[in-house]
Amino acid sequence: MSNTLKIVAILFLGSRLALASGRTTPGRAIGIGAEAPGFSLVGTDGKTYDLKNELKTADAAAVVFVATKCPYSNAYNERYNEFAASIRKFAPKRVAFFAINSNVTEPLDEIKKHASDHKFTFAVLKDEGSKIADSFGAERTPEAFLIDKQGKVLYHGRVDDDSEGTAVKRKDLFLAAEEHLSGKKISTAETKAFGCSIKRK
Repeated sequence: MSNTLKIVAILFLGSRLALASGRTTPGRAIGIGAEAPGFSLVGTDGKTYDLKNELKTADAAAVVFVATKCPYSNAYNERYNEFAASIRKFAPKRVAFFAINSNVTEPLDEIKKHASDHKFTFAVLKDEGSKIADSFGAERTPEAFLIDKQGKVLYHGRVDDDSEGTAVKRKDLFLAAEEHLSGKKISTAETKAFGCSIKRK
């Protein structure tokens, strides 16, 4: 076997092992069906939020990576609140909603002010050092994941199909949650997220 073929074989095997273990690196999002990384993060309300603990009582969890300065993420500020309100309608089933800021350029105080200015009805969690974004393989704001009660990734991609919010035709994240809680197979499990890159060190 030539050296080139050996390198290709090693890279292929490494990628297969990473997918099997659920581990990922920036630029390679965790796959559908893989186990979502756990996290315990402090929110803008001062409380600590733990994914595994939330899934003990929730039927699913939505994780959306957000920002304070990204115009794409800011175009969703009102829609984040709408999503938080919409998923409450699934009661008695519950979807936990985690908005996570992983930008190293946006400190917690700035995130708190941003959340207050936009009257967010949910806490935004601070991911220091972008560790959770790295573990999910998240690259953009906004970028969404839906996770089932067993901690498996069900959906990954955009929040909806319109970056400006003026002509939304498909609310991908909400529809994925609705289909899952209705016992249906998610019709579109992956879409392409669009937005600003997460600012890492």
